[in-house]
This record gives sequence, structure tokens and C-alpha cells, in this order.
Amino acid sequence: PMIDIRLPAPKWIIFCLAKALKAYYDTPHYVPLGTPYHEETFLDNRITHDEMRYKRYLQAYRDHPQAQLGSPSNEWLRESLEQTDRLFENIKKLTTPCLILQAEDEKIVSNQAQNEFTEASPQVTLERISGAQHQILLERDSVRSQVILKTITYFEQYAQ
Repeated sequence: PMIDIRLPAPKWIIFCLAKALKAYYDTPHYVPLGTPYHEETFLDNRITHDEMRYKRYLQAYRDHPQAQLGSPSNEWLRESLEQTDRLFENIKKLTTPCLILQAEDEKIVSNQAQNEFTEASPQVTLERISGAQHQILLERDSVRSQVILKTITYFEQYAQ
């Protein structure tokens, strides 16, 4: 889950930049250096190690171009940064058991934030998925098997 985003600079700098850019532009704009949707090669992708599933993922976007997403907008980034801060501000209110499945090779969201969130609440259990990138269910069968087994084991604790 996106408890926080992996950022190229300190969060407060990115937040200030996103806020300033929102004030400057009248219409939504991509984050700096952002681009419209474009297909990345398998070797450049940051979501899976499984080439076959990645090709299916790309084909789904070709078949449904209305679902294609480019880079995030400045407004999305600013709002996301605010909301991720709120997660930590309200963590003591969490009463429902939660399972975080953490991709070992994550390059999009912050594993450190997931670790800190887990440490801050006894309601949160973190299971690290070895060999996984961002889209854990688009991974190789060996990784997907880990995900399914860990999920079933977790839910069995509460199935009484």
C-alpha cells in the first residue's frame, strides 16, 4: 500500500514545489519531468519481474486506452502527501487488524514508511514478499504463491 511515496528529494521540498506549481497553473499539470502514458519496455518497468504478465498488462492498456495513466499531476502529488501524513496522525484510531504485503524490490512506494506504520500500531502485520516488485499479483508464480499463502494464513487467524 501507499503509506508514503518514494521521493527524489525530502518530502517537505516536494510538497512545497507541488503547492507552488498548483498556484502557478490554472489547469492540472504533470509533476515536473512527468509525461503522458507511454509503454515502458519490460527491462525498464518497475512493477513486475514476470515478462509474460507485464505483456498482458500492456495489452490491457492498449485494449482500454481510457485506463492509461501517465505521470501523476501536481495536485495528485500534493493531496497524496497530505493524506499519507494523515495516516500517521490517526494511527492510534486504527482498531481493525491490517495486513501489509510489502514488495521486497519496491521502487514506487516507500517500504520504510510501511515499516514505520507497522511499528506504530499493534493492529498492523507486515509480511515481506521476497522477489516482488510493486504489483505483487503480476509477479512470477513463486511470488504469487507467497502472497496467497501469507494472505490465507493471515485471514485464518480471524476466521473463527
